[in-house]
Amino acid sequence: MVEWTMQLGPSFPEAVEAVWIGPKFELKNSPLLSELADNELSKRHPTPAAKLLLRVLQNTQVAPYDLDKVEETVRRVAPLQAPSDTLSDICNELARLGYPDAAKLQTWLQGGNFQ
Repeated sequence: MVEWTMQLGPSFPEAVEAVWIGPKFELKNSPLLSELADNELSKRHPTPAAKLLLRVLQNTQVAPYDLDKVEETVRRVAPLQAPSDTLSDICNELARLGYPDAAKLQTWLQGGNFQ
C-alpha cells in the first residue's frame, strides 16, 4: 500500500495517514523516494509528503541509493510550510542512515531562508 500512495492523486493525504498509523513495513528496491521528489503531489500536499518521507525512513534499515531524492523533496516542501518538526525528524533519519549531507540540510532548515 505504501507504494500506491503516489497513484492516489487527490486521496494522497488520506493514504499517507493510513500509512502513518499502519504497521511497520520495509520497502526494497522501491522507486518511491524518486517518485515523490519528481511528482507534483509534494507541492500540492507538502505536509503529507513530509510525513510519508519520515515514515518510509523510519522503516528503513539500510540506506537506499537515492537518499539525495529525500533531500530534494525536503527542499521542495520546506518553503510550502511543511511542519518543521517533521522535516527535522527526516534529517535525523537521514543522519542515522549515513547520508553525508544530513547536517547541512538540518542547518539549512534551521536558517529558514528557503529562497
